[in-house]
Amino acid sequence: MGFLGSNRGLTPHLDAMARQGIVFTRAYSHVPLTTASHATILTGTYPQFNHVNDFWRSLSPRLPYLARAIASAWIPNGSVCGIPVLDPLDGTAPGFDRGFEVYDAGFHLRRPGIDRYKTIERRGGTVVITLWHGSARHPIIVFSFGSICMTHMIPMTRLRPIRNATLRSLMTRDCLCRRLCRQIAGCAAQAWPSYDEALVAVMADHGSLLEHTAKILRVFLYDENLHVPLLIQAAAHRAAGKR
Repeated sequence: MGFLGSNRGLTPHLDAMARQGIVFTRAYSHVPLTTASHATILTGTYPQFNHVNDFWRSLSPRLPYLARAIASAWIPNGSVCGIPVLDPLDGTAPGFDRGFEVYDAGFHLRRPGIDRYKTIERRGGTVVITLWHGSARHPIIVFSFGSICMTHMIPMTRLRPIRNATLRSLMTRDCLCRRLCRQIAGCAAQAWPSYDEALVAVMADHGSLLEHTAKILRVFLYDENLHVPLLIQAAAHRAAGKR
């Protein structure tokens, strides 16, 4: 991320958002595991308290939950799920849809010849645009939450001729970072007419998969696995440029 010191120019749209917002330079994931980290983000509680410390762990109805708090204030809300490990409909993440008016998920196993983006993953642009269509019905105030997994599981098909696996991984990740940046910030600015009046938070649930040959992410607590980007763009660009 350029706004966190990279000079490689991979994230120009997010860097522009960062200049108009607040950057948290020392944000850390409590668990380098998708489902458990989202539980912490959405409940504000530690894993040893919420007990969601792995996949297929139920989110207790007794826990405080952001979507429930939003719903209790009669604010329209919805979530678009881009990754199957947050899908409560197949039992993978039971309870995560609590409080959401709409929880757009419903993934299924990929069969031969079927597009991966219609089965086990959604493109980042699809998540952003789907959120916009939901928000357009409630243009005054709305809470939308989207999860994007583009840089999570990295397909290598187009770069297989490159023999060095680490180099291939890094090149693919760079390409996906550029695309992710364009889809999050670029699509959002074009899609929401009231974008400048919105509070937008961009964050990651955990860090990189590639360093230290981390085959199983949850085992490692290196800085690369835990240090995550976090930026917030406030309405009317209040506190712009603050770090």
